[in-house]
Amino acid sequence: MLAAHQGFIVSRETVRNWMVEDGIWPSLKRRRQTYQLRLRRECFGALIQIDGSDHRWIEDRAAPCTLLVFIDHATSTLMELRFVKSDCTFSYFETSEG
Repeated sequence: MLAAHQGFIVSRETVRNWMVEDGIWPSLKRRRQTYQLRLRRECFGALIQIDGSDHRWIEDRAAPCTLLVFIDHATSTLMELRFVKSDCTFSYFETSEG
């Protein structure tokens, strides 16, 4: 933008350093947020974490689908993996039933 509008040519790193000095560009230390890790549950089955991931899992050989994953929090054991058409409530219900 400087080159196009002002005819002023500098490297990206120089512009970034200027912005850091002026407090416009957040430094790497300020951008990192640390989160307190949740303590693991003590026994198997106390907490099951569920996630769905939309992706073209089977490349171009099939339509995109969602992989539902159920993971035991205490042991990181995969409880259930299932491919479904979409990431919706009914898919989660059907997967948790069987």
